[in-house]
Amino acid sequence: MYNKLIIKKYVNSFLYLLTIVFLLFVPTSINGEFLEINNVKIISLLLISILLVCLNGNLSKVKMVIFLGVQLVFWGFTLINLLRGVTHYTWNLGSYSILTIITFLFIFNFKSTIDLKLNKLIFNLTNIIIIVWGLGLVFDVSFINNLTISYYSQYTGWTIYNMLENNKPILSFGTHSFSALFIFFMIILNKLYSDTDRLNAVFIVFYIFLLLMTQSTTSFGLLILILLYVVSKFSSNKKGLLYILFVFLLCTLSTIIFLQGDLLNTLLDRYDGLSSRYSTMMFDETWEVIKANIALGVLVPSGNSITLIDSGIINFMFKGNIFLLVFFYLLFYWFAKKNLREYYIHFFIVFILFEIGVSFFAMDVRSLALIIFILLTVNSAPKYNNAYEYTNEKRVSYEV
Repeated sequence: MYNKLIIKKYVNSFLYLLTIVFLLFVPTSINGEFLEINNVKIISLLLISILLVCLNGNLSKVKMVIFLGVQLVFWGFTLINLLRGVTHYTWNLGSYSILTIITFLFIFNFKSTIDLKLNKLIFNLTNIIIIVWGLGLVFDVSFINNLTISYYSQYTGWTIYNMLENNKPILSFGTHSFSALFIFFMIILNKLYSDTDRLNAVFIVFYIFLLLMTQSTTSFGLLILILLYVVSKFSSNKKGLLYILFVFLLCTLSTIIFLQGDLLNTLLDRYDGLSSRYSTMMFDETWEVIKANIALGVLVPSGNSITLIDSGIINFMFKGNIFLLVFFYLLFYWFAKKNLREYYIHFFIVFILFEIGVSFFAMDVRSLALIIFILLTVNSAPKYNNAYEYTNEKRVSYEV
């Protein structure tokens, strides 16, 4: 029994490390030339997900029914469109497979056997690499800039150059929106560790600075959320006023930066702002396809200018109409509530707000890796792991 627990906890730690590699460090390009290895990533993360479920997952029957509902929506709408004899449509199984693996994970409640010291070491080393990488991009360190361009170019050829010219810490995500979301999640995750280790509190300060320097609408909104959290946490504590002042100064500096960049025009720009997503221009053709087909399941028009990256809501409406939208968000809420502890509401609200302006699944395979990373990091937090029991210097049981 003891040997099985030892093996299990080291396998979980290996899966944790592997997930971080897929999330942050697997190249998307070589010498700036894009790599087409999404299928390899999908298969690898599918295997990681299966192992996690086999080692740590407890099936929820109610969520299983909703998962089957998601599959019914996907294939039901696909069949309807095929029976209608639609032409010039192709299969988009890559997007379908990622959504399916994620919703499959969502139907389980996880209880993990973990090596706390090893996982914390992995987490802290990851923090250090991210912070050094981010600061290198902010302060225009040529070696780090060249490495990022060479191995992490993606989306369009000019995107990464535009980001780096503005000294944005985009890391390996290619764009400021995804980088800002990831940095915010790192702030929450380090908060879980900061109660027992001041080093993680130092990491949080660096991450707030990096979030500020991403200079995007997303980071501006997330900084406001941080301010609201700090005010609610420390408003009744006189010492906490120092924390409020610190975050307030950061947010003020952020506002100045955004005003210089004309934040209002960014929000209202009919070509690239929020208004373009839900009124005109960017989604014109996408809305027409949705209205003509109700939903497309796993199909996508070929040769059409379909835009799904800039709105998670429209992405779900395109694939499965309101049914997929409700099913997925409901599953994610239940998954977060059961597995992400008292911080589940932070993750859920930020995820929903992010989906308004950018589809979380535009990160493709990394959206799956990020969810697994958050799950395992939360389960590794010391505040949830004080139930060690040793008999004769051996661990008897340990469940999160």
